[in-house]
Amino acid sequence: MAPAAREAYRLAEAASVQKPYVALALTLFVLAVAIAFSKLPKIGDREDDAAQDAGSAGPRNAFGYRHLMLGAVAIFVYVGGEVAIGSFLVNYLKEPAIAGLPEKVGATYLPYYWGGAMVGRFLGTPLLRYFKPGASLRCLPAWRRCWSSPP
Repeated sequence: MAPAAREAYRLAEAASVQKPYVALALTLFVLAVAIAFSKLPKIGDREDDAAQDAGSAGPRNAFGYRHLMLGAVAIFVYVGGEVAIGSFLVNYLKEPAIAGLPEKVGATYLPYYWGGAMVGRFLGTPLLRYFKPGASLRCLPAWRRCWSSPP
């Protein structure tokens, strides 16, 4: 491709993504203005602050809640793992010892992975009402002992 044609192609590609980003920026700006002008309830009052200063129970900020911090770390690691799997799935399926699929065919399986992850997330969340997460994780290596009926 000639340098002038390559530059024109790059400019056309850059212009094609400009409108969605401008629309996203405007949407976020409108949302920020709406939040700025909305009347939000006041959190706490001076009596609560005085009680906190007097040494009542409870942390003064979010960083004081251990489970909240561990939950944030868990979500970060979970999303990182999920995205890493999606990123490497096509290359994994391309390996001759695994599936030996051409890259184009392997890429057709990617939406199934993302759809399965989404469905699993939507189904898994309500199931946490009925199954304790810690017990479920302990049972994974020996799932037959935990969930199947006795022989």
